[in-house]
Amino acid sequence: MTRPTTYAATYHNSARLAVGVVTLFLLLAAAITVSIAISPDGNTLLPRILGSLGGFVVLFLVLVLASLRHHRWTIEPGTLLIEERPLVPLTGRRRTARLDFADIAALSRVQNHSDDEILVQSRAGAGYPMVPATLPGTGRRNVDAAGLEGFAARIHGAIVAAGPRRSLTSWASGTACPAFCTSACCCFCRWRWR
Repeated sequence: MTRPTTYAATYHNSARLAVGVVTLFLLLAAAITVSIAISPDGNTLLPRILGSLGGFVVLFLVLVLASLRHHRWTIEPGTLLIEERPLVPLTGRRRTARLDFADIAALSRVQNHSDDEILVQSRAGAGYPMVPATLPGTGRRNVDAAGLEGFAARIHGAIVAAGPRRSLTSWASGTACPAFCTSACCCFCRWRWR
């Protein structure tokens, strides 16, 4: 029996972090406004504002740590095992999924900032992202894009080898959604401004 193929990387959920930071800034502004409104004199204003700033810093660090997750995908005979856990314990929940190759609806490449991610969509609608692993290097961020592409090709090969599937999106077809959105927008604009 062959050894299972595994790929692991650290995932940074920037969307969750952005929403959290905006919420924190709103809460900070509200806390400072309330501190100014309820302070009878200047002696109690400074400690309340410094307490608000300290709370902001602590909650910001918690948000940054909670947005980091470790993902590990393993190709096993007939299945894909996906394990996600928080990088820092007690900052999130664990998620484990074992998908039969027949249960994979789509395997696609998506763009997240400057990185290409691989996204597996199950037939139940759950999505599982995988980012390239960071390689040790000099100063600049060095990602293992070739390793992730090779792993995606192995997953695609395992899906194809498992037999015919209905409506499997190829991992290499990343232009369908932008092309559809562009053509729909053009049709709407032509219809609207006749």
